[in-house]
Amino acid sequence: MFISYTIEKIDDDAHEWFAAQCVDPEDEEQSAAVTSVFVSDTAASETTVLPAWIPPPVSWLKCNVGIDWSCRRPLMGCSWVLRDDQGTVLLHSRNAIPNIRDRDAASFKGTVWAVENLVSHGISKVILELEDSTLVGCVLRPKAWPSFRCEAFELLRVLEGLQNWKVDVVDRKANRGAHLIAQSVYEGYRVRSYVAFSHLFWLDEVFASEKVVSSVVKTC
Repeated sequence: MFISYTIEKIDDDAHEWFAAQCVDPEDEEQSAAVTSVFVSDTAASETTVLPAWIPPPVSWLKCNVGIDWSCRRPLMGCSWVLRDDQGTVLLHSRNAIPNIRDRDAASFKGTVWAVENLVSHGISKVILELEDSTLVGCVLRPKAWPSFRCEAFELLRVLEGLQNWKVDVVDRKANRGAHLIAQSVYEGYRVRSYVAFSHLFWLDEVFASEKVVSSVVKTC
């Protein structure tokens, strides 16, 4: 019975993976509709993994979400860092969430928390950068990820609080500052949730280097 269940689970996962690789015309229409409603000022583009931090267009903000989770730890660390088109950190936040069952749940919970924070601070035109390509995929093409239907529905619901939004997949190298803040929850046992201006002083070098890189990118 266990072997039969395992084979069935593998088969289901395989079907889901292949479904995610195929673009459903209806999903394309839905993605286009989302883009036209929430990202009306920007052209739609394919989701690509960004290898370096790139500044948002003028008048837009960019929010990097950091997640640090391990099955060996009782707490998950999460953070968000909000920057303008000059690469200046406007706000950042850190939080600790207990009893998260797996990495997918950690990514989902942390992202919902970050979006809810942005909404509560009146942010209305923002690009979200996440390391979790699955979560980005289920938001942009929910029908291709049936196992994440509930997560996609909930995340799209909270995203409605933002006037204009876009979501991108980002490499860890381009998300270093946000990840280090999330990582500090467990490593430094910093469990108090807060929102603060600018960034943590011990990350001056990290954000300064990303700001320099972003200025080079803008001039290219």
